[in-house]
Amino acid sequence: MYKLRGKLQEANTISQYCHKPLLLYRDTIEESNCAAEEEVCLLPENHVIILLYAYGGFIPSEFHVY
Repeated sequence: MYKLRGKLQEANTISQYCHKPLLLYRDTIEESNCAAEEEVCLLPENHVIILLYAYGGFIPSEFHVY
């Protein structure tokens, strides 16, 4: 836990210096022929944001923020 906390603090410092959020990870949760759902995790300054992004096919693009 201390190692993770140290890495997040270091990434936080880099994010504040660059004034851009850092992409921590991006994972495809579900994928079909013409549609996909992805989970994207960002670190903008002091918060961790996880987005669920569904796109393609016959569904409109949508975001879910947790």
